[in-house]
Amino acid sequence: MPALAMYPAATPAASLDPASITTTLYDLVAALNAEVDPEDDALVTAAVVHLINANRARFVGSRKRLAIVDA
Repeated sequence: MPALAMYPAATPAASLDPASITTTLYDLVAALNAEVDPEDDALVTAAVVHLINANRARFVGSRKRLAIVDA
């Protein structure tokens, strides 16, 4: 997802797992929204729901941040 690089809060977290990104839910939605056409905004919701249900995105810390694994 190249759009994640545009959002400072979406920079990869310093961790032992280089394939994870820590970001906010808002920044994830904004990055996905930047990649789809306006008429396809339902895809953003579907993608976020899928990431959370598949445990690819999970809330960490104070539950205000998401960790996206295998990104």
